[in-house]
Amino acid sequence: MKFGLIVSKQHPAGVSMVERFREHIEQVRAARDAGFDLIVMGQHYLSTPFQEIQTLPSLARLAAEAGSMRVGATVLLLPLHNPVDVAEQVATLDVICEGRFIFGVGLGYRDEEYEAFGIRARERVARFVEALEVIKTAVERGRSDASRPLFPPQQGPYGAETGAKGPTHPFGLRPITTARGAFGAHGGRLGDQSACQAQHSRTPDGALSENPT
Repeated sequence: MKFGLIVSKQHPAGVSMVERFREHIEQVRAARDAGFDLIVMGQHYLSTPFQEIQTLPSLARLAAEAGSMRVGATVLLLPLHNPVDVAEQVATLDVICEGRFIFGVGLGYRDEEYEAFGIRARERVARFVEALEVIKTAVERGRSDASRPLFPPQQGPYGAETGAKGPTHPFGLRPITTARGAFGAHGGRLGDQSACQAQHSRTPDGALSENPT
């Protein structure tokens, strides 16, 4: 049996986030010394009335205290992000963690997050699937070959043929995990067809709609 620690980084308004992050550092040190196997953080935006620090820079700092523990992002809200940037960021974290980084991704469920990023929530599954394909290619082949994007340029950030070199080659990024629904009620690994399936169709205005199965 293995044990992990979820670092809960959401705090009430008015408290010192500097002090709270120092406490997170102490938590990770305590988990390491107690023989825990893993630390993880989730991701949210616009957490009012709470304060919340962001996941990837926080994990980069906590990795310095983690010892031999694995370090995980569980989960990043993938449809909100550019997949080329995500691939670069997680490959960098895998280098920092010397191959112990775990990359988890999910759809998200809060309308205010999608609205703030200017993304239509009904396109989240299509964006999720496309982003996974781009990231898998980048991580496994060291380049992005997004030559047949789901999204035309005017509808999303992924709609251009890139052929981009990179990202930074990771030590051996662990399989990407996917989660869907509250608390990751459905999960899978990148490459498993059952991890995320969707049918895509065009609405009259040309947008992609989703019919997840």
